[in-house]
Amino acid sequence: MVVGDSHAEQFAGALIPLAQENNWQLVSLLLGGCDFGSGTGSNAKCREFNKAAMDYILKLKPDAVFTVATDAVPDSPDETIIPGYEQAVQMFTEADIEVIGIRDNPRFSSNKASCVAKSGADACMFQQSDYLAGSNPADSLKEIRGAHMIDLTDQYCNDGTCPAVAGNVMVYLDDNHLTWDYALTMAPALGKRIAASTGWDVK
Repeated sequence: MVVGDSHAEQFAGALIPLAQENNWQLVSLLLGGCDFGSGTGSNAKCREFNKAAMDYILKLKPDAVFTVATDAVPDSPDETIIPGYEQAVQMFTEADIEVIGIRDNPRFSSNKASCVAKSGADACMFQQSDYLAGSNPADSLKEIRGAHMIDLTDQYCNDGTCPAVAGNVMVYLDDNHLTWDYALTMAPALGKRIAASTGWDVK
């Protein structure tokens, strides 16, 4: 089950090839602009979506839930665990549903794709430490049995420097999303990390 907002959807670009290779059935519950937590937050529409998604998942009982675990802040290292996320993880794991939580990608106040078009790839590189916390805020949730927190940051940042174009592929679609083409390139790394964390036999 893939659940959350457009960031959960974008990371599904790396998950879908694994699902096809391993004969996994994916079901998506997505609503743009709504981080997935336990139903908390000030946005009534998101609270309603999260509660309905939570109820549906607990009723369906999938093998695992795939979500984004953290929230990056544009042009800032003030990255945090999504509000209500830990409670949601607890509820799922207590129901014997495993959770794969992906760390968020950097977000910006301006469009990275437009930057590349206007100024070239080199001018649009940035330092990881300016856009993400020093370590994955969701790592603490690994203490919960059945919770697997995965960080793919090294797939778009190298030694602390993050390019806007990698291997002739645009990394960022706009001011906060990865391109689908770039997400696809991360499938092998995601598969290895899911296998290492869960113990599943992942091709």
